[in-house]
Amino acid sequence: MGTGMGKTAFYKHLNDPVFFTNNRDSIQQAFEHTKSVIYAHLDRLFSLQSIPELTIKPGENKNLAQTPGYYDGKTFYYNLFDHPYNKRQFDWLFIHEGVPGHHYMETLNERHNNSEVQKQFYYLGLSEGWAAYTEELGKQLGVYKTPYDELGKWEWDIVRSVRVPMEVGINYYGWTDEQALAFWKNNITGQDDIAMREIARVKRWPAQSITYKYGALQIMQWKAILQKREGSLFDIKHFHDSILQHGSLPIFMVKKNVLG
Repeated sequence: MGTGMGKTAFYKHLNDPVFFTNNRDSIQQAFEHTKSVIYAHLDRLFSLQSIPELTIKPGENKNLAQTPGYYDGKTFYYNLFDHPYNKRQFDWLFIHEGVPGHHYMETLNERHNNSEVQKQFYYLGLSEGWAAYTEELGKQLGVYKTPYDELGKWEWDIVRSVRVPMEVGINYYGWTDEQALAFWKNNITGQDDIAMREIARVKRWPAQSITYKYGALQIMQWKAILQKREGSLFDIKHFHDSILQHGSLPIFMVKKNVLG
């Protein structure tokens, strides 16, 4: 990022109070601003423009306080309970939980004529993979205006990346919490406060944490294949439509729809 700082000084800088806030009004305004910017640029990458209203509210369920935010019932909740809120989360988190992440995908799902059988299943590989993939589109959607805005995405991407082998270590090889924590600390600097939370998460919900990275990687690989195959004829809107047009499906079926 060209800060001129050494590693230790840089990570210390990321904990500077300037990057955090407890002011609910400013947090609400920041997310509303991100929403307005993304909506204004959405037609660059996506066909669907008539999206149901997405409400933005502070989280109310402390059972979900382990995440910075979540989506439920056409509402994006940002969690602010006892800790300062990290401003580097405004852009990527709204994209993931709101538009063009979960809310956008849910809008299309509701408009599909899904069979009763299909309605009984929900595939996290596509859902979380799609939401994680859309975070890569922030600059094209008019956000990530500063290196620190984009850094927020990469900070959480590192967490997701480390969770994958940690998940395997815990749930397949039987790692203890101490072993998992040591692995975490060896790969992530300055986020020990969420380490035990993430360890508990992968123990409580096996395989779920893998779906983010796996699904997003698949989508990015499909895009690369089509861009090479189609060259200047590649249509990003059609690509996105082809991923979501049949509702929630296993990744291998979506791949067939996308690549033909």
